[in-house]
Amino acid sequence: MHPPASTSRALFASVGLMAAILVATTIVACDSDEATAPKPPTFVATLNGASEVPAKAVAGTGAATIVKEGGTYTYTVTFS
Repeated sequence: MHPPASTSRALFASVGLMAAILVATTIVACDSDEATAPKPPTFVATLNGASEVPAKAVAGTGAATIVKEGGTYTYTVTFS
């Protein structure tokens, strides 16, 4: 006996859908093989009396940022 036509169509549709999903995910996964360089290491510090050891009650505050690119360090320090 032959299976009903609707069962064959459903099976064919399911296989077609799975194939389409497989092709779409492969395309998305292989979309771009361009390597991106990592960002340079960045160090950030908040400057205040509470961070001192021992802690000090002072009004001054500030911030420091240091970025290392290759063999060069660039820094920014702000204070008040």
